[in-house]
Amino acid sequence: MLQVHLVRVTEAFPAGPPDDSRAPHTSLDELLELVDPQKRSDVAGFRFLRDAQRCLLGRLLARHVATVRLDTEWSRLTFARTERGRPYLTEPSLLASTFDYNVSHDSDLVAVASLASSTLPQCRVGIDIMRIRNPWDGTNPSEFIDGIAEQLTSGELVRIRTEPDDEARLKHALALWTLKEAYVKATGDGLHLDLSRLDFAVNLQDSGGTAQLDGRSLAGWRFHLVFLREEGEPYCLAVAEQAEVEQGEIHVCREGPTWVQTVGLQQIKQRAQQS
Repeated sequence: MLQVHLVRVTEAFPAGPPDDSRAPHTSLDELLELVDPQKRSDVAGFRFLRDAQRCLLGRLLARHVATVRLDTEWSRLTFARTERGRPYLTEPSLLASTFDYNVSHDSDLVAVASLASSTLPQCRVGIDIMRIRNPWDGTNPSEFIDGIAEQLTSGELVRIRTEPDDEARLKHALALWTLKEAYVKATGDGLHLDLSRLDFAVNLQDSGGTAQLDGRSLAGWRFHLVFLREEGEPYCLAVAEQAEVEQGEIHVCREGPTWVQTVGLQQIKQRAQQS
């Protein structure tokens, strides 16, 4: 079963010190005690405090989700990374093969997707989230789309450019980008897969679409595209989920589905202290 958990950065740190360039960030010391030494090192490597906060919240949220979904103690969890940097659960070892998770963050939201399945031979999930705005400051949406055109298929470009205005074209482009990122994060391919090999034919008005790799349906995968509005800001959230009988179907949700939940930092701390 798929679940996505969100935490808001400004809610978790409403009155913390502003962004600065003095690392390590001592204001995070108490929370750093709740993660393993490698994760503490990852957080300390960020120059700006807000980036360190996002990183730390991602690590804490992943632990929170794993303890709840696996009904295990906080201290029993251990994690590792593949050679290509994909995170995965190693302990409890008996449950690790049936559980997978992935982390993403942008602007004020940190998201963790998790998948628990006892029937899949390999349990994999990937997530990507982006605030719906032009990521390239000082450019217009058309310039941004032209800039990422090499990572899109000709069909995707046609579908983007038939949208009625710049706002719709930007939203469509970001939807495609998050879908592609979610897939390569799920597989662990990351930068090793040419994103133009992936073709997502999605109609944002008809609530659906299909995904292909090298012209063939992505058998064994299901995609979700969720449009959220948090504190007045619009976000696009994409999830790639391994599924036994799916053929690359894309499901578009305009309202938050029940499997997307928001968690507060206080809930995370309480769970850590109980374990």
